Amino acid sequence: MAKSEIELLQAIKNGQYDAIEMVYLQNRKKFFSWAQQRFNVNNQDLEDVWQETILIFFENVKNGRLLILKSKLSTYLFSIGKIILLNNHKKAIRTTFVDMFPEEEDVLMDDLEIEPNNEVSVETAMELLGGECKKILISKFYMSSTIDMIKVEFGMKNNNVVSASISRCLKRLKDIINANFKKDVRE
Repeated sequence: MAKSEIELLQAIKNGQYDAIEMVYLQNRKKFFSWAQQRFNVNNQDLEDVWQETILIFFENVKNGRLLILKSKLSTYLFSIGKIILLNNHKKAIRTTFVDMFPEEEDVLMDDLEIEPNNEVSVETAMELLGGECKKILISKFYMSSTIDMIKVEFGMKNNNVVSASISRCLKRLKDIINANFKKDVRE
């Protein structure tokens, strides 16, 4: 990281708001251009995403979660923005899907004729997994986040730590599924 970026982070941490304004203005146009090429999003939504990105960046610096950058500042900001855009996209898809069905046609789980003891539910296994592992696996496989995005999102040291965490969490999930399946077979 360049010395000027170290000084910039320190200035932000010390409450020099002109430094955060400089980051905001210097990277805004590049972010808009980059995001418009990759996502179908209007300028107002992009403005909201950019402001949220800067707010997260500011909070990470202020709270000491971001002490040094291992990449360019714009790369860090774009990865935060990308996570927000992907999360917004996933929410929009879920909302569209839910809106396709009228409320009176909602099906309750109790109405289904599936025997809970005969089927291992990944959703149930994810609930049993819980905590950080659940969040990491959702980020990786449901939100399609990259290793770098997960590293930023969870404040991990490097890509190896992320890969090891994903592997460990997958193993725990597999163990939960196997334990529940073997239990069901014995009954």
